[in-house]
Amino acid sequence: VRFELSPGNHPAPGDGLCMMEAVAWFNGDPHSDQPRCVCPAIAHYCRAMNDQLHDQRQDLIPFIPRVVDTLDSRAVFLDRMERLVGAFQSAGGGRLIAERARRRFATCLYPFHAPSFSLGVICDGIVLNDPPSRCFALLESLINLGRPSGGFSRTPRPTPPALAFK
Repeated sequence: VRFELSPGNHPAPGDGLCMMEAVAWFNGDPHSDQPRCVCPAIAHYCRAMNDQLHDQRQDLIPFIPRVVDTLDSRAVFLDRMERLVGAFQSAGGGRLIAERARRRFATCLYPFHAPSFSLGVICDGIVLNDPPSRCFALLESLINLGRPSGGFSRTPRPTPPALAFK
């Protein structure tokens, strides 16, 4: 199957596919730009790359099977987050924003309550300020921090923890 990645999210596959929608399709999941088989840190970073790297967007296609099944332990998630925050600061991102993001990441209930806004700011800051070669190298390092992806997930999807109200 040949396709081309396009920016943004799409109501249906016939309207186009962003990288995360392509991952969901590849994995046989329902159409979504938030496939549950991908670590939230990697998913946010891939969304930023898909939307910001106009000329290199198609270079993300080989990474589609590689990001499947990257949901790993909370420790791996926090390592990935630390790597993203470090890259954000190296790309010229502010120290105060980075420190606030670190505090938010450390207290989130992984993986279902990853702080989306903070992740978005960090990931956009990296992709908008670093050259594409460094962005792709960072994606490679994020993938390599966890257990190797089999490229196709047949494991049961995790379910969100039940919310308890007091």
